[in-house]
Amino acid sequence: MSKSTQFISLSGLSGILAGIYALLGATYVNFLINNHYGRYITLESKTFKLILLTAFIVLLLSVGTAYILTAKKLKNWVKKFGIQLLEEF
Repeated sequence: MSKSTQFISLSGLSGILAGIYALLGATYVNFLINNHYGRYITLESKTFKLILLTAFIVLLLSVGTAYILTAKKLKNWVKKFGIQLLEEF
């Protein structure tokens, strides 16, 4: 019994979009830091909470985009080759 060693790679567009999301998030965080009124950014400050929220949003957008585009790529791949995905072993 041989097992398949193939795997599905991520869509190339998902990596590009993840980079764009990261650049937009970094630009926004830079804006937040430059307009922070205090000398330091503390854990309790509104700026810190906005930075964490921005990081979380960028992460969700990147993972969500990768999932959607990879699922779409897999669906097209299955149609092209006519393969059943769930086979009993």
